[in-house]
Amino acid sequence: MLERELSKAYEELDQVESIDLTSTTKQMSERATLKLFVLSALVYLERASKQFSGQSPKIETWVARAFCIFSQMQTCNNPFPLFIIGAEATTDSRRQAIIEIVERTEQLGGMRSLACVRNLIKSIWVQDDLHIEQNLDYIRKLDFVLNSSDILPTLA
Repeated sequence: MLERELSKAYEELDQVESIDLTSTTKQMSERATLKLFVLSALVYLERASKQFSGQSPKIETWVARAFCIFSQMQTCNNPFPLFIIGAEATTDSRRQAIIEIVERTEQLGGMRSLACVRNLIKSIWVQDDLHIEQNLDYIRKLDFVLNSSDILPTLA
């Protein structure tokens, strides 16, 4: 039910964007950020609620949409979508895209340092690369990476 509501919210954001040709850059940026939050929530809920750690066409579609949005953004001050979508980056090009948007955000005076988020994402990639032959349990992987951090990260 929650997945259906989030999917509906994403579609509504998409429709507003295609209809409203007079949007300001700020409004478009806000919609892109909202879309990233929705897509991140969908990915997290799909993995966490179903205890699913493998590949899924549904998750891949959401992740692909998120990377399309990231490619159109100059910066992203929101750690939650960076972390959740970054954790899904399994190719070098996607990983590079995440690192680049984090670096641009920090260079252009983002509201906060994203160093902690960058380190968490890299830790997830290390775990994925070390266990390439098997899918790690999603929640256990997040738990391990988050608990190994020196400070509790703020993903809000």
